[in-house]
Amino acid sequence: MLPETIDPNWTNDDICRLQEKWKISGVLAVKLVCMATRLPFKIQIISGFRTKSHQEELIRKGVGAPFELSTHCTCPATGADLRVELAVTDVVKATFGAATRPCGLRWGGGSKIDPETGIPWDWNHVDLGPRTANL
Repeated sequence: MLPETIDPNWTNDDICRLQEKWKISGVLAVKLVCMATRLPFKIQIISGFRTKSHQEELIRKGVGAPFELSTHCTCPATGADLRVELAVTDVVKATFGAATRPCGLRWGGGSKIDPETGIPWDWNHVDLGPRTANL
């Protein structure tokens, strides 16, 4: 699926379409739009729900959490990967992260944090919190 820019001015209809297209929870969709309103740059969703086979492929490549833990692998998904529409620097990553908490999102999905920058390794992942159900 092609990346989709999240517009901070979206209506409820737009948010419902985002939720359905990416198979993400409605709460996550609303919080992604909240995040977009807090950023001085545009963000795009690049990953929502993932099948078990897709997640296992990412694991083989060394970039995915175990299926049982991934917030992408519940339906609807409670996690999403985003990208920014400008050159990525530590300042951009930190700005991205600062927009997550006020919107009720967890930044980095529990990935390791760089002790020098405070930036999670999986900095472009946001979710509603650790996975609590094996759906």
